[in-house]
Formats: sequence, C-alpha cells, structure tokens
Amino acid sequence: MPATILLADHTGRLGNRLILYSHVLAAAEEHGCRVINLSILPAAHFFHGLHRNPLGAYPRLFWPFDLRWFFRAFRQPIQNWVLGRRRRPPLQKRWLTLLDMENKPIYRLDSPEFARLTRSTRCIILWGFSFRSGTLLQKHAAKIREFFRFREGLAPRASEWLARCRRAGRKALCVHVRLDDVVNESWRYVPPETYARAVRNFQENHPGEAWEVIVCSDGKVPENLFPPGAVEGIPRPLAEDYGLMTGADAVMGFDSTLSIFAAFASQSPFLRIDRENASLEEKHDFLLGTE
Repeated sequence: MPATILLADHTGRLGNRLILYSHVLAAAEEHGCRVINLSILPAAHFFHGLHRNPLGAYPRLFWPFDLRWFFRAFRQPIQNWVLGRRRRPPLQKRWLTLLDMENKPIYRLDSPEFARLTRSTRCIILWGFSFRSGTLLQKHAAKIREFFRFREGLAPRASEWLARCRRAGRKALCVHVRLDDVVNESWRYVPPETYARAVRNFQENHPGEAWEVIVCSDGKVPENLFPPGAVEGIPRPLAEDYGLMTGADAVMGFDSTLSIFAAFASQSPFLRIDRENASLEEKHDFLLGTE
C-alpha cells in the first residue's frame, strides 16, 4: 500500500509552500500516494482542489464545511516533535519515516530511492523546502494546475481589471514588486526603480503591442515610476494580487516564488528581471527550474 505523505512545515510564505506542494503532488501522483498538507491551510480557500478540504489533502477530501481551524491545531505539535528529534538518529521505520531536509541539499522525489520509500513505509513526513521532482512535475502538470486552479469570484476587483483589459483588446502585464525583502531578505531586494526600468525595457521591446501594466506589491510604490493606474489600490489583499498574477498574460518579477507559481499555474511566461541592468529573461514553466 503506498505511503501517506505529510507536510507540516511553514516553509516561508505562500509562494514557497505552493512550489513545495506542487513538487510533492507530482511525486504523489506518480506513486499513488495520499498527501496531507497542514501548512497550506491558511490560503486553502484560494484554490479549487483545496477549498473545503480541511486536511489540505490530495486526492481532494471534500467536506461540506470549512474546518481548517480545527486541523491547523495539529501542525504545531508535529513541528515540536520534528525539532526535538534533531539530535537523534534518522527515523526510518516501517510505519513512519522522517525526512528532515531543512537547510539541506535538494532531495529528489523523482528518484528510485524515494519510489522505494513510498512502498516500504506507511507515513512519510517531509520537513523543509528542499524536495523537488521536476521531471514528474512536468509529466503531471495538467492535473496539478487543475488542483491549484484559482477560484472564480474570490478576487472580484482583479477579475474586473482583467476583463477591462480584454474588452479594450489589451494584454495584461503583472509586475510583482516585493518591498519587504529590504528587511527580510536583503539579498533578494530589488528597488522599485529597477522594476520600472524593466517595464520600460519590455515596452520598448514590444513596439506596436497593447499592454496594460498592473503592479502587485506588499507596500506602497511611488506612482510616478509606472504607467498611469498601474499602482492603483496598493496594497491589496493577497487574494486580489494573486488573482491578478494568475490571470495576467505575462508576470514580471525577480525571485518571487508566488509570481513564479502564478505564471506556472496560468501557463504564462515569467519575465525574470536582471537586477543589475533591468533586462528581462523570458522563462516558460520556470517552476520546473526551481531546483
């Protein structure tokens, strides 16, 4: 009987958790495993496969009521148990295996080793962000995109803006400006001026094309840097920003895992900014390269 895979580590914010879960889902689909994800529950209502799925489970477990608040309470005891085992020998038993890869090199979920593990143990706890299965993610991408399909009606202002672009015959370019990196992850910080230069470079490289620019950000962005209306409503609720990113025709950013995942989910190109000269590299299914 294939194993149940358990995820309970808060590996960063939503983008990190979506990327990790997508790689784990690909391995689960390949090996016939069930997944329980207690770390994704705060934003589970964003996605068709996770809405009213109080265990964040794959295949989906649909319940008529939203009981995430109850099952979220089980995450902290699991974290305490994992952290308490750090100085003890690795745990790999018939009934339970713990793979603690926090701050460790990539562990391949598309490897023969993991395939054997899914058949030899009943429950596998994966801890950390370092689990990847790029080949399987590519193979099962359609099912994973459907599982993470953004729920209609959850972000009405985003839907209205995107519909307005379509009616005007314009494409939507969503620019994800991360301002809090200057405090939390300074090595990833890109100033708003660089994003604005990248937008101008994009427009110069697409003469004659009609693009509407919208900025998503976790903080106030100077209005004079971007085209008129591009920063309207900032900061918005997370659902609105994600709705814009997943509905856009192209997503621009640096190393924002949320925008990378949104581009994967919508099969749109991800335009990665070079923070030195604001040039752009167009990547398709960039998520597959988050190794």
